[in-house]
Amino acid sequence: MTDAQQALAQVREALADPMLFDWARDWDRARAIRAFERSCTTANIAAILAHVEAQAAENEQLREMLARMYAGSDLYCDDGELQDARAEPFIDFKRDSVADIRCAMVERNERKEQR
Repeated sequence: MTDAQQALAQVREALADPMLFDWARDWDRARAIRAFERSCTTANIAAILAHVEAQAAENEQLREMLARMYAGSDLYCDDGELQDARAEPFIDFKRDSVADIRCAMVERNERKEQR
């Protein structure tokens, strides 16, 4: 388990304590709040943020790879764009959600098969 995964597990475990949000039991709630605060160390938060940033960078790279593989030389990539406007529905590999990209690819494939 990486540092980020371990840190996230600690924060999730502390958040899962029902006492953390039980306003009627202040004495037991204080224990839950202390456990949550102990899990939110600077190192844990830094590890989680570093992991999120690494995933975002990897996501960008994977989107670019997908765009280049799917659209090939027809990919519009001026000014940092990654758009495929060869046919409708148009695909913006940077801005569209993964679900929207998948739907557009399926729809294009279905249209191609209908011809």
